[in-house]
Amino acid sequence: MSTRAKPRRFYGVRWFVGCPQSGKSTLARELASRLHRERRVPVIVLDAQSVHNFAELPECKLEDVAATVWKHPRASVRVVPRDVDEVDRICRAVSAGGDVVLLVDEAHNWLSAQSGCSGELVRLMRTVQHARADLFLTTQHLTGDVHQGALSCTSELYVFRNTSPRVLQVLERDFGMDRAKIQALPQFKCFRKLLGFQG
Repeated sequence: MSTRAKPRRFYGVRWFVGCPQSGKSTLARELASRLHRERRVPVIVLDAQSVHNFAELPECKLEDVAATVWKHPRASVRVVPRDVDEVDRICRAVSAGGDVVLLVDEAHNWLSAQSGCSGELVRLMRTVQHARADLFLTTQHLTGDVHQGALSCTSELYVFRNTSPRVLQVLERDFGMDRAKIQALPQFKCFRKLLGFQG
């Protein structure tokens, strides 16, 4: 009789980095939808800009998220947070409820010194395995928006076209990526860098 343990499901933090209109939100949405179908889990989109990429999802008020996402029947929703406090509340709900995909579009809105940093979002990145949650985060800048505490939790990095010298320097120096190839990427094409353990 075999005593082998059941394969462990890996949850991850995936960053999608690139200039505007490069395709990062589109790919994040597609991959989140794939997990939704494969794992039969709902998706919560934090839509800072209220963009058309997520218009097919019903907008949900913050106070209704728990009842909509974690009660039967479970449903995917889009939330447009007003401030960091609301993002923190969503992240605490994700940590408590689990079995969900959280997509944070334009994550720099909640992780920068200018707009205020969501400590709960960073904490969730560090504990996705315990929370049983997958995180998808998009941003235009890898440098100012993504601090080391968040980057250290990343399992996959999707790099779209970028022309910022500072971002290109980080990608080349820290991730061994070719800046000329990144600058030449066509729309909707990206490089995928695996950084963590994979399920």
